[in-house]
Amino acid sequence: MGEEPLLQKLKIQEDLESDKRILVNDGDGDGPVTLVLLLTTFTALWGVFSYGTAAGFTSPAQTGMMTGLNLSLAEFSFFGSVLTIGGLMGAAMSGRLADVFGRRGALWVSNSFCLSGWLMIAFSRATWSLDIGRLLLGVAAGVASYVVPVYIVEIAPKKIRGALSAINSLVMCSSVSITFLVGSVISWQKLALLSTVPCVLEYVGLFFIPESPRWLSRNGRVKESEVALQRLRGNNADITKEAAEIKTYMEHLQESKEESVFELFKPRYSRVITSYGLLENYTPISTFFGVLIFLVSIPIGIGGIPWIMVSEMTPINIKGSGGTLCNLTSWSCNWFVSFTFNFLFHWSSSGVFFIYSMISGVGILFVMKMVPETRGRSLEEIQAAITR
Repeated sequence: MGEEPLLQKLKIQEDLESDKRILVNDGDGDGPVTLVLLLTTFTALWGVFSYGTAAGFTSPAQTGMMTGLNLSLAEFSFFGSVLTIGGLMGAAMSGRLADVFGRRGALWVSNSFCLSGWLMIAFSRATWSLDIGRLLLGVAAGVASYVVPVYIVEIAPKKIRGALSAINSLVMCSSVSITFLVGSVISWQKLALLSTVPCVLEYVGLFFIPESPRWLSRNGRVKESEVALQRLRGNNADITKEAAEIKTYMEHLQESKEESVFELFKPRYSRVITSYGLLENYTPISTFFGVLIFLVSIPIGIGGIPWIMVSEMTPINIKGSGGTLCNLTSWSCNWFVSFTFNFLFHWSSSGVFFIYSMISGVGILFVMKMVPETRGRSLEEIQAAITR
């Protein structure tokens, strides 16, 4: 089936059940913000919050850990950096986990790694157990950094999809700050134990939230997909059009099986892959404000955009491999920037930021020229239009 017939089918769905639409929801995916939707979103966001606590843990814990456990600087440095190694491992498996076990199932796996990691750190008395605990936190972070935005995008009504997705980066940055503040007044062991609270809250929430309707439909569980969608949109909502649109799109993808990562590089998906693949003499006071502006810009701007793009723009039949590639790219670039920064800074303290600025400038031009607008469009419309 060609792409143009698919777009026509999706548009035809807009006329379905037009006489049956009710006041609280017109059936086009712009349903009310229900309690179930909020609970599901906040439950998923606990996974991102845990990622932030792991990232922010080492700064306030360094002195206490090195003194209490007699760690050398090299041992503590390895403890801090092993989070990124775990993140690469989690990133490599994130897409497949989300495809095989579902978005909700992948969060169960991620949260299990996270809780185990914090408990190992809290009760560790040896460097090997500290490192394994930190590695487990990295695996959890690598999985959650892909699954959470995908899950949120797939459950959200289109009118607030972007806003809910943007909260992802804000939550992570906030949790880093909270961890630093709390860790400055309590011991590192207590901080590690306190960091298990988001894991426990996520565990509780996972019992009550539905699976992604789109993942269920993709796996042939159409009735369950409709039930999950009804829960998310409310008992009085008319989900006829949205459910039909999802079903139509999944039927179109029925013969499109994701066999390997090489499927990503077919010409029809090149725009999607290119988009999120490329997406990442001063006075002291100017430097200070520059850093502040940068930190503020991350959560409200570019920080969450690649994850929104891979969640919204990637067709579900390649979403697992696409998410894995995006996740691996993100973690690899994080490691590369962290590793090279001190060398570049030693070469030229101003030059390194000029390099980063130039990269950002190229990113702005790329977004202006290549990235399509997704506001007000369903996921199926976005993905059908991009790959036609």
